[in-house]
Amino acid sequence: MEAQNINAKINYNKLLDVLFESWIESYDEKDRERFCHDGLMRKNSSELDVNELWHNAKRRVMFILKDCPDGWGYDTRDLLQQQDVNELRHGKFFSNLAKLFYGILRNQADDRWNDKRVDADMQNVIKAWQTEPFAFIEAKKLAGDKNVSKQEMEIALKRDESFLKKELDILKPNIIVCCGAD
Repeated sequence: MEAQNINAKINYNKLLDVLFESWIESYDEKDRERFCHDGLMRKNSSELDVNELWHNAKRRVMFILKDCPDGWGYDTRDLLQQQDVNELRHGKFFSNLAKLFYGILRNQADDRWNDKRVDADMQNVIKAWQTEPFAFIEAKKLAGDKNVSKQEMEIALKRDESFLKKELDILKPNIIVCCGAD
């Protein structure tokens, strides 16, 4: 029991920040401002400790996304601080991820969940999105355009393979959802 309390005090995002320092340094100076920080999504409520929630979660869900599409680096962990993203009014992308996330959390062997049932339960989808822990990981850390070629992804994944493995080792997800067609 004692060891569990010690582990619950892990600050996963701070550990990632230390990793990101060396990761950023591995890029050319001109590219460093395009680096996207990621990890456990910070909740919009100061009462929720994502580190403790993540540590105690039965299902630690990590979404691996392609990259930040805006051409400049930012911290994706703060996306839920934006009211439209937090309330799933930003567009289909976050809404679809939230529904998938809810389905993963809610799924049990005897359940028959489908799109219609999840859509009918949007209040709980939004609540899970706002209160349950999950992680976003940008597979390609340097922000780019809205579209990323398969070749660009392969180059980025090969280049950053050891860093990505360290990121996985820090977060220790037990469910990984890879987003993208390839």
